[in-house]
Amino acid sequence: MRERPHHLGPTEHDTEHDTEHDTEHVAGVVAALTGEMGRAELQAALRITHRPHFIASYLRPALEAGLVEMTLPDKPTSRNQRYRRTAAGEALAQQAGNRPRRSKPLAAPPNADSVASVKA
Repeated sequence: MRERPHHLGPTEHDTEHDTEHDTEHVAGVVAALTGEMGRAELQAALRITHRPHFIASYLRPALEAGLVEMTLPDKPTSRNQRYRRTAAGEALAQQAGNRPRRSKPLAAPPNADSVASVKA
């Protein structure tokens, strides 16, 4: 059976894994958004190069979740369109700022004794 294209939206078969990625993507948009930003600015801040992927997987879910809003809602495709956090987005950003980021632990730095013995 063929997979449903992402641009057709979610189905009842969306998995928990998909939902987790969507949540991380939306949180990333909210965290990267400072003041009012254009799509290209926001996309660059997240280091995402593919515009359709950014819109479908990051920006649209953030808008639908009510965490981000358009500055020109009557003109969604305007070249002057910018985005900003809503009150709910601000609350999420503040909440996220108070908890440690999820990342892989860094390797422990070598201790001074092992570095000295290598140089000797």
